[in-house]
Amino acid sequence: MADVNAIYDLIRKNEMNDWVGGSDPEAVGDACYGILRRYIKIAPDSRLLDFGCGIGRVLLSVLKHQPAIGSIKGFDIMPQVIQFCEKNIASAFPRATFDVIQGSNDHYDEFIRNAGGSSAQSREQILQQYGGKFSGAYAFSVFTHVEKADFRTLLDLLARVLQPGGELLITAFLLTPYSRAAIEKRECLFPFGETALEDEGKVFIGNPSDRLGFIAFDLSLVEQMVFDAGLVITHVEHGSWTGASFSASLQDVIVCRRPNIRTGEVQHVPTVARPPRSTGA
Repeated sequence: MADVNAIYDLIRKNEMNDWVGGSDPEAVGDACYGILRRYIKIAPDSRLLDFGCGIGRVLLSVLKHQPAIGSIKGFDIMPQVIQFCEKNIASAFPRATFDVIQGSNDHYDEFIRNAGGSSAQSREQILQQYGGKFSGAYAFSVFTHVEKADFRTLLDLLARVLQPGGELLITAFLLTPYSRAAIEKRECLFPFGETALEDEGKVFIGNPSDRLGFIAFDLSLVEQMVFDAGLVITHVEHGSWTGASFSASLQDVIVCRRPNIRTGEVQHVPTVARPPRSTGA
């Protein structure tokens, strides 16, 4: 097996680790893998997509724990991180491959420009090559840094690259009665200063001068966007960003499934009446 520790050491020493959030890359990767394995099936026949793979922290942890996985693909908009992953991860794990995809984000556009020209895949190319291919996909800390329109676009793309029955796990910040109260009482783990509410209160901007630094969306809005993308939410795990220890995840976790293609006629299955409760002698 490839020396995973040596690859993580390379990530630790690389400035690109700070581009994608910093912290110890192995600790981050293992924490995300722990969340992933609770909800997404990973088996020898799995074909996984790491959307927004960055420098490969989570993808490498998947390979560390599941070296026999069928295949795993990493997508990112920054050519530099994909080049790192190809050189240091794909060369050691033949089941791992990586692609640069077209995209724009205020937090990463500078790095994309500095990379010069690259053969980034367009949405059309992605769908042509990977439409309906993946059994599972995940996107950690992607939907926490995108505008509502991009949230919709990315969800639609991910839904289309999943096979029927395929699973998708994303992390985001959700507005619920509890999280709204935590924001108002300043109990969150993030030190919000000036903030803004938009779209009739359904979108929360943590810092208007850095819109993509922290964006939260009302749970009902996310449910609608997931439905519009042709997906069904199966689980929601609320994270600890509100200041409460709901889970090991800082961000909220949303798990979706692409419905299987219906075949044949729908059959009615009658309910079975429960027997009357005995009142005893």
